[in-house]
Amino acid sequence: MHLKQPQAQDQLLRLIMDIFSNEHIISKASKELFLGDVILRKIPHIDYFEDFVYLANKYRNLFRNNFQDNSLIPYKESLSFFLNLESDSTRVLYAISMKEEWIGHFGFRILDNNSILLDNALRFSNNGGKDLFQKINLLFIDFIFKSDPDIKIAIILERKNTNALKLHKNINFRELSDVEHEKLGIDYKNFSLQSLSKSDHRS
Repeated sequence: MHLKQPQAQDQLLRLIMDIFSNEHIISKASKELFLGDVILRKIPHIDYFEDFVYLANKYRNLFRNNFQDNSLIPYKESLSFFLNLESDSTRVLYAISMKEEWIGHFGFRILDNNSILLDNALRFSNNGGKDLFQKINLLFIDFIFKSDPDIKIAIILERKNTNALKLHKNINFRELSDVEHEKLGIDYKNFSLQSLSKSDHRS
């Protein structure tokens, strides 16, 4: 599944514009989303950027076995990845903070012409409550479907993460075939590629 770059840019631009038009979420700046005391800031437009990158790199390596690519990532590689988000028209990634403490990151990216992938969820701290990332997950889902009701939302879950599998089953995500896993190079034995359409969505 490959995108023509102009299509990818146009689709994501439309998505971002619709996301930031929600006045009940938006406060003073379109690069920030608010969920109670929790603030999501679009990377790399954040204060204390290098402190954030340090934590992101530290916890990515600490929990690397939860990722498909479980290799150790050097700090400079993480720094380059986050800086390059400035020019990446296919991805949105938010740094998550609460009371001036970085507690993780989460975002989404274009998967193909018809799909957005919820992506790069990593938690540094338990602050914000056990269900914080679940709330952010649902926030993103609602935003995406408001932007484009015909788009599909995909997610990749570890098979051993039974809580996440149950959560997404309750929302009505459906697992894709082993052929679809293979197309994206996903280890079918250990990871589950799932998809959700607006017509199937249960909040």
